[in-house]
Amino acid sequence: MAPVGTPEPILTKLNRSIQAAVSSQVVRDQYLTLGIEAVDKSGPANMAEVMEAERVRLGGLIKAANIKAD
Repeated sequence: MAPVGTPEPILTKLNRSIQAAVSSQVVRDQYLTLGIEAVDKSGPANMAEVMEAERVRLGGLIKAANIKAD
């Protein structure tokens, strides 16, 4: 994630760096110990799909628990 209006070259560089880190077995192993699943999809468009799927999956729980964003 990056602020709205972040230049495309910066987003591309950030995405490459994140993908390199998440592809590392060391990072994947550390994620697993924390209960985090690395997302293999790359790029802002694919991440938007992942975020929307999570919103749909957790939306009912968030609403039922009356969780609000600050």
